[in-house]
Amino acid sequence: MTTKPTPVHSRKTFLDVPSDDVLAFAQSHQVPVYHARQIYDWLFKKRVSRFLEMTNLPRSFRETLESRYRLHPLEVRRKDTSSLDGTIRYYFTGHDGKDISTVYLPEGSGFPCACPRRSVVPIAAPSVPRGWFPSSGS
Repeated sequence: MTTKPTPVHSRKTFLDVPSDDVLAFAQSHQVPVYHARQIYDWLFKKRVSRFLEMTNLPRSFRETLESRYRLHPLEVRRKDTSSLDGTIRYYFTGHDGKDISTVYLPEGSGFPCACPRRSVVPIAAPSVPRGWFPSSGS
């Protein structure tokens, strides 16, 4: 069942694929449907970064998934946390090889954002009650 690798830049991001298509893909590779459900368990509960880490899936199916899809569109290259206020700067590499960085300002940091709105990207924020920026009425 080993397939020829798809170039990294042309692989789809797995989360962009509708679940019905994932089920059909699994069935086309003679993999039981419950294995397709296990992929989501690995992704959301166990938070793996590669299909090859999903050890309860058949190895050949993991290799096929790895060659066809990207699990995450961004790879965390570096993460710097401020000891002063907990602000976190993330440095990513995109699937196209380009570098991206963003800043996460934790709730209650007391610092207004000094970045233009379009350059701040919310990532993995559990809750942002009033958005990223303080309103004038708060």
